[in-house]
This record gives sequence, structure tokens and C-alpha cells, in this order.
Amino acid sequence: MGLPIATKGGLSSGHNYSFSLESAYIYSDCSVARGDSMNLGTWIDYMNATKTEMGGFATGRTLAIRPSTFHARFHKTPMELIFTSYYAEEAATANATCALTMIHVEVDVVCHSPVCGALRIRQVKKPANMTVATVFDGLRRDPKALGAAYAFESFMSTFIQSTLKTWDTEPNILPKPFASPIETYFTNPDSPYSAPGIGSWSGTDLLPVGDAVFSQRFTQLLNTFWLAAIASHNITGNFHYRTHPATPKIETMRVYNTTSSRTPDQQVMQVNGPWMAILLVASLIMLLSGVAAGVFGCMRREPDVLDRATFFLRDSPYVNVRNQSSLEDGTAQAKRSRGVRVSVGDVRPAEETGYVALGTVGEAMPLSWQEKDRRYA
Repeated sequence: MGLPIATKGGLSSGHNYSFSLESAYIYSDCSVARGDSMNLGTWIDYMNATKTEMGGFATGRTLAIRPSTFHARFHKTPMELIFTSYYAEEAATANATCALTMIHVEVDVVCHSPVCGALRIRQVKKPANMTVATVFDGLRRDPKALGAAYAFESFMSTFIQSTLKTWDTEPNILPKPFASPIETYFTNPDSPYSAPGIGSWSGTDLLPVGDAVFSQRFTQLLNTFWLAAIASHNITGNFHYRTHPATPKIETMRVYNTTSSRTPDQQVMQVNGPWMAILLVASLIMLLSGVAAGVFGCMRREPDVLDRATFFLRDSPYVNVRNQSSLEDGTAQAKRSRGVRVSVGDVRPAEETGYVALGTVGEAMPLSWQEKDRRYA
């Protein structure tokens, strides 16, 4: 479900767990517009000014993010971020102004052994100050508790460089107008690392993305990186809350305690009477059928070759079956002769010495019973 969950003694494979918790996620409401036109040199100056003068962050390539103004938890308006992407092919920029708020939800969670998932989720109404303030402002469940210092700076400085190659983060590297996977995620969310323009001097234009899609995908990026940063196994570099340099009274932003119910998870076998009766009857019928087949097999007197009489009908002179092509296969022959009645009998009943052969039953061909005292050739 995206959140690390632990219990005393660990999640047992022999139990199921269920609990409720309140959580929240960042929501960005963005409007995208065409920004100022600038050449590569002007863009490099803008990125440097963003980092040194505007309190912002930049990839050193084609992306810069900065807050529009200083924001703290006591402000009554949402934090606004200016997301600027450089499009080298047209020497233009795309600006997205994003207002960040928090959406609070209550989640019913169920865990089957160590695998947990959300069963139900609903939005919870919160006061305006808790909706406007985000985790970047140090928002906590306890209004008197303090959040980790410099959360926004720690988060954004790592987030903006999270998709760059190692050598792209080295100081004094020559800037290249290549789009980062963060930018190509807006245009190619399925394959941002291999999207067109990611390794090209042309770059990627974010203006056609539109407000709704940009808001949705920027929200996904922020929340995904936030969850990865606070998870048990941190993968986001220097942004984490494992330790805090301030006093122990400052609440960390990683731990949420809640009470859960635990039920044993054991496989229980229950007999269903009707189905068991059907099973016994069916098994008895199959047993009797097998015994009967064995008994009848021992009682048979005719040779086994008669079980495949179809193969003898074609060239036998004692069979009244119309001729067909010599290329006829066995399947077609079996279908054609499926209504023919055959029997083993005396095909020369009028002669002194009889002759036993396989023939058809009917008036077209003489076929009589075999007699005990008669001589057969």
C-alpha cells in the first residue's frame, strides 16, 4: 500500500491484521502557460539565479523549481511552486504554477501475513489550516509538535536531481539542454527514461500537456518520492527522518502508532454433507464400472481384431458397402460405414464345407449361424 507497516514481534504469517489510520497526500493544482523566450545562455543564468537568489532548485539542464514566496504553516494560502522547463528547440520555456495542499483520508487496512492493502478509503474534512499546510511546512498530527526542520529544502534538493546520472550532479559540469526523466514523465509516463527528447538537444515541450494532466502527474511524482523518502529502506539520498538533530521532544515524521486487531489465520476443513455423498456415490459407481469392465473382458470369446472391423470392410468380398476412392482415409471410412451391421458367420451355408468370414448382415449377402458339428475351411 506504499507505507511501511510494523508491529511488535513482526507481522506473523499465521495471523491477519486489520486497523484504521488517517493519512494524507500532497495534491498539486497547476496551471501551465508559455514562459519567456530565452537562449541557452540566458537559461543558464536563470537557473543560477533560481538557486542563488530565489531559493529554488535546478537540475543544471532544463528544469528549475522555486517557491513563489516564502511559506510557513501559519499562512492561510497554499504554497505555490513555479515549475519551469526549458524547450531548446524553440528557445522557449513552459511555466507551471502549482498550488500545494494536503488531502486527508481515513484508510481501513487489512494485512494477510506481511502483505497489506487498503480495504476502504474515504476523504476526511480537516480545518483549512491543515489543508493549506503541507508536510513541507512541518504539518503534524499534534499541533504542538514540531516537524523536521528544512523539510522542503531537503526534499526538493534531492527530488529534482533524483533522476539524473551521477556525472550530471557534479559541480561545474557543462550544462546541456537535455530533458530529465522528471520532465518526460509528463509526456511519456510509461517510459520516461526512454522518451523522445531525453537525450536530444531539442528537449521536451511541456506546454501541450495541459493543466489537468500536469496536476495529476506532478502529484504522483511528489507523493511517490515522499513515500520513498520515509520508507524503512531509504532510497532517496540525504533526505530522510531516521535521526533528528534537535531535541527528543520534536516528533519525527515517520512513525504513526495505531491499534489493530489480530486474528489467527489457520486453514479449516469443513465437511459438506451433500457434496461428500455425491463424491462417495460417484466413486462407488466408477469402482463398479471398473470391476464390470474387467469381468466382461474376461468373458468375451471373440477376437480383439473385431473391435476394429472398419479396417476389414473395405476389401472384403462379403461386405455390402459401396466403393469409394482409394485415397479415402480411416476417419472418412469410419464415418461412412458407421451404420453398417457386421457379424462373423458362415458365408457358404449351402456348400458341404462352410467358410467363416466377416460379413454384413442383410439379404444382399448370405450369412448364417455357425453350427457345432459342421466343418469349416
